[in-house]
This record gives sequence, structure tokens and C-alpha cells, in this order.
Amino acid sequence: MERRRAERIKQRLTCELIIGDRRHPGIVLDISETGLFIQTSAYRVRVKQTSGLRSRTLRITAASEEEAKVAASASLDEGWEILAVDPVAA
Repeated sequence: MERRRAERIKQRLTCELIIGDRRHPGIVLDISETGLFIQTSAYRVRVKQTSGLRSRTLRITAASEEEAKVAASASLDEGWEILAVDPVAA
């Protein structure tokens, strides 16, 4: 059951969020009378255990590749390392 007050209309529009003195590219994914949903930059961070037994992929929302690495590092337990950081196509 939908609990939102206003119907959401799917839409894809490019936009730019300005927060303080920083600019962030984004994509509007849906619009309603009461707001909109904006997807900001996302990165796919591939990580593996240093013992080489397991690997996984994290999806991190960040303004830059460097911020994605920092966020991924902070969320990993000891014994994991970052293999690659790739932008996610919107």
C-alpha cells in the first residue's frame, strides 16, 4: 500500500545540487507535488579479503572517487582491501 501523500511521476532530468560552495551533479528520478528524488554520484567499489578467500562489491554515494574510497574504507572490517572504484552509470 502506497503511503505517500502525493503521486510520484517518474522523470529523468539532469540537475546540479549546490551545497555551500560545492556543486554536485545529479539526476532527478521522480517528481511529486511535495518534492523530488535526486540521485547523486554513485561509485561501485570492489573489495576483497586480504587472504584472497572472498570478494564483494559495495555501492557508495559520494561526490568523488576519493570520497568513495574513504567511505568504503571506513565501512570495511579489518582484512579487506579495495581493488577498484568505478562510477555507476545512472
